[in-house]
Amino acid sequence: SEMVFFQHLLGLPLLLTEAPALRAIVARWAAMEWPPLGALATGVARPPTAWLLLAFNIVANAAATTCLLSLVSSTNSLVASLCVTLYRFGATLVSALVINAPPMPPRLMAV
Repeated sequence: SEMVFFQHLLGLPLLLTEAPALRAIVARWAAMEWPPLGALATGVARPPTAWLLLAFNIVANAAATTCLLSLVSSTNSLVASLCVTLYRFGATLVSALVINAPPMPPRLMAV
């Protein structure tokens, strides 16, 4: 866990050099619409979608790092490297096919 802490701590001074741009991003994210979370969440303060995605990204990154560190401690580095490669390939596929999927071509272009 110290490795993850120092990994993020060392990049913090570089991030702070872009403080005005960060404030603009935070203001833009705060102005976004809030997603509906179902009937049970009525009247409960909900964060905008961008903040939910950011929180999910942080939690998923911490979980992946923890799992990878435990995998490396119990197996060799080749298995860990293979798992990371497959994980990144899967993330690239999800990003290309689901998140940034191009529109379907017109039916006349399909062969």
